[in-house]
Amino acid sequence: MNEAPQDPIVCYLMMRTDLPSLGRGKAQAHAMHAGNQLTNQLCVEPLRNGDDIDPRVEDWHEEGAGFGTTLSVGGGGVIDLQTLHAVTQAARDCGNLSGIVVDKTYPYQVDDEIHALLDPSIHTLPPRRGRAGWTCFRQETTAGWVLGRKAGLAVIMGRFGLTPND
Repeated sequence: MNEAPQDPIVCYLMMRTDLPSLGRGKAQAHAMHAGNQLTNQLCVEPLRNGDDIDPRVEDWHEEGAGFGTTLSVGGGGVIDLQTLHAVTQAARDCGNLSGIVVDKTYPYQVDDEIHALLDPSIHTLPPRRGRAGWTCFRQETTAGWVLGRKAGLAVIMGRFGLTPND
């Protein structure tokens, strides 16, 4: 049995906490989007282009039983759009891997009154009328991720608590 590394490679998941429409179920779906984006960006695209996969990604998978260790952060603090961009950029500036998840068809619900006030040009798909109002779609940034050595990311990620397990 392999011993756990002294400084494991981890992926930090940061889900937006300032979007009222990003409830638990939708957040879980967007967490999967983040993982799929990471795999596509760091594994699939390099292989398609004939490039090597970054060894940190291979080590992350190997250390984490084939799926990598992921820490969901955001407890005790607001993760808004500005925070996502600042943290992922700071991580890249320090040599880590990171990404931002943008959903081009993010669904949200509005009633008749609000629907009438919306600028139709913000919709990325036609709104759908339902019994409880309208389901509209817009482009929205929902999550971000940072992959690197845990100790090396302590300064950047240490301000965030783990997402509560409720």
